[in-house]
Amino acid sequence: MNFFYKPVYNALIGLIGLMPGQNLGFAIIILTLIVRTLLFHPNQKALSGQKKMQEIQPKLEAIRKKHKDNQQLMAMETLKVWQEAKVNPFSSCLPMLIQFPILIAIFYVVQAGINPDKQVLLYNFISQIQLDQIQTQFLGLLDMTERNLFVLPIIVGLLQFVQLKTAMPSMSSTSSGNSTNQAIQKNMVYFMPALIAVFTASLPSGVGLYWATSTLFGIGQQTYINRKK
Repeated sequence: MNFFYKPVYNALIGLIGLMPGQNLGFAIIILTLIVRTLLFHPNQKALSGQKKMQEIQPKLEAIRKKHKDNQQLMAMETLKVWQEAKVNPFSSCLPMLIQFPILIAIFYVVQAGINPDKQVLLYNFISQIQLDQIQTQFLGLLDMTERNLFVLPIIVGLLQFVQLKTAMPSMSSTSSGNSTNQAIQKNMVYFMPALIAVFTASLPSGVGLYWATSTLFGIGQQTYINRKK
């Protein structure tokens, strides 16, 4: 409540107070961009680490084949390759772990956070904002507090598909010798977007808008990483 929900809640309400017509949808977009900007460098390191991991996959695959009967030696050789390449296979977890509680907080904010009885949660410097005057309609198409079963889930699913495809080219090229990896990657490209689309359809539209904006930001960052030498 104190470390995640209230700060995110007050940040969102504060942004709503700055939006034309006190629109919740635009505030969610701005909050998402702020969060992604704050996490830009950790995400950059994580994506760079993933790219390096993709580049050393042939070496790791050779180690697996060479030492398939000696798990201890395989682990030592794998660790040595990681150290030489200066990569951490778990580096991508940190940005995700940071975003997860923020995503949960946004879910609870858009689910019931703009009810007038939540006025007591506001910090003093934004306590003048009246929660019952917040506009929940976004572009006249989506109510941020209600579920959208078709349009938003399809948009989120397509964006997730594009993000995965953007990250995939170098992955497929580095694992060309492993048909199992290729099959897993190919299935993930279609399975994950479909799964996230289903989740989006079951949540308030405000959460879907956050996810769509965050994914769009991620596509841009991944494209930048791919173009770096």
